[in-house]
Amino acid sequence: MADKYQRFGLNAPDLVRQTKPLGDFIILFEGIEAFNFFLQVQTYWLHGFNGITGLDHAAVISRIALFVDNRTDQQWLLQCVEAIEAGVLQACADRTAEEDDQKQGEQRIALTDPQKQAIAARKSRRC
Repeated sequence: MADKYQRFGLNAPDLVRQTKPLGDFIILFEGIEAFNFFLQVQTYWLHGFNGITGLDHAAVISRIALFVDNRTDQQWLLQCVEAIEAGVLQACADRTAEEDDQKQGEQRIALTDPQKQAIAARKSRRC
């Protein structure tokens, strides 16, 4: 199990309170199960013309049903995965907006200062 965390620069015993400068993040003890499950379904993304549109929820729910018997635990795990999914989608949208803002020429959507500040604030809260 420790090798799953090695690729993120984490050591299994240090999961609860690891704080290093850039690129590291904290996984609270309560979220380890959800994080592990998300790593299992991270390939279930649906793609549209503008990139990823979200997880294939039917596949995620089927996978949850395979491994979790209790209905309450299934619902909790799905809510956690949906929260992680929302964060990933927001990060992708921010990155796309920043890349589009840096384009030269006519096919460019310029970001306003408040939009740039909102993206910077979100970036400061994630890894």
